[in-house]
Parts: sequence; structure tokens; C-alpha cells
Amino acid sequence: MGSFRRGMEKCGDVDVLISHPCRMTTIPRGALDELVERLRYDGHITHHLTRVDGKYAFGRNDYLKDEAKQRTELGRHVIHADEKKSASYMGVFQSPCFEDRKRRIDIKIYPYREKAFAMLYFTGNGYFNRSMRLFSRIKKKCILDDHGLYALDECCEGFKGKRLEADSEKSVFDHLNLVFCTPSQRDSFGAVCEKGSTEPILLDNPGKQELSQEAKHYWIE
Repeated sequence: MGSFRRGMEKCGDVDVLISHPCRMTTIPRGALDELVERLRYDGHITHHLTRVDGKYAFGRNDYLKDEAKQRTELGRHVIHADEKKSASYMGVFQSPCFEDRKRRIDIKIYPYREKAFAMLYFTGNGYFNRSMRLFSRIKKKCILDDHGLYALDECCEGFKGKRLEADSEKSVFDHLNLVFCTPSQRDSFGAVCEKGSTEPILLDNPGKQELSQEAKHYWIE
């Protein structure tokens, strides 16, 4: 994801997005935790920058002493405690090729239903994302984020209403009547164009509500 997917020569960190069609609306509880601990145990992750949610965070906790029992526990969580909508982790990854090199890594797990929106959101760049979000809100009366595209609620101003489904990034552009941009084209605020036009979209100055919503989003470069 991020600058790597946009074809940039240099990347500030490594972004990994995980999703699976077997998990349409939720993610398995404990899955990210188990993945991170296994990577740490095998020497791939050297430092945690954020805390993961489950019982295995920040240490072995006898992780491999009774693996069968732990897998049974995780299996029960997957089936019965599927409440989380997404999960994210940030850490430091040891290069498998160069012992003296480490890189920042972000790992994200999203429900498959949200995959297209998460891909769009975490590909960036920040200016392009902001342009799409403001266009969605000001011109199309929709809320666009990493989880979906929603019509604004007619009864409760500023709140999400009906969800608009999309199984690909192109579907998101189509919903908004925007020209589809490949990841390498998403390089500026002015790269967002309506269909039938070659000119960048024109937006009124965002109001306090739009600016307040924008402050909640990641700035993806």
C-alpha cells in the first residue's frame, strides 16, 4: 500500500493490508495479535510502536508451549467473538536481506466488504484522498472513509446514512461520477476529475464541519 503501490522510488514505511472473502463484515478476533507475535517470535519484528489488542501482546506469554490449546482458544474467538471491524498495528521490521537494516511496518486487517475503501484510503497520497473526501461531502452529500461510502443521513446532519457498496476501487469512483485514477496517478489534490471533464474538480471553501471531519483522518503521503 502507500507510496509503494503508487510506484514511488522511495518508501517511508511498509504498509500491508490483509482481507479475506470469508470475512465479509468482521475480522477474526486475535488474528492480528497472533500474526504479530509469530513475526516477533521468529525475529522479524524487533519493536512495537503500538499495542495489539490480545493476550499475547508484548511478550511470549508461553506462546508456543501449548500451541494446540492456544489455537483452540483463538478458534473460539474467531467463531464467537467476531466483533471488531478492523485492526491496525505499527512496528519495526527487521530486513530479511540486510541484518543492519530495519523498516517501519504497518499491518492492517479489514473486512472484505471494506477492502476497496481501505485500499483507496491507505494508497494515498494525502492530497488526493482529501480532495476525494471533500468532493464526496460537499458535492455528493456522502461520507467517504476507509470503511465505506455512505449517503449523509437526512435526519441526523453529519451522520452516516445508507451504505453504497463497492467491490473495487473503480466502483468507488463510479459512485461519485469521478474519472478513475490508477495508484500512480493519485499524486495531488488536482488529480481528481469528474467524468466528462479534464479539469480538476472545483470545491467551495470547506466549512467547519468538513474541516472537523478531515482532522480525524490519517495523512497518507
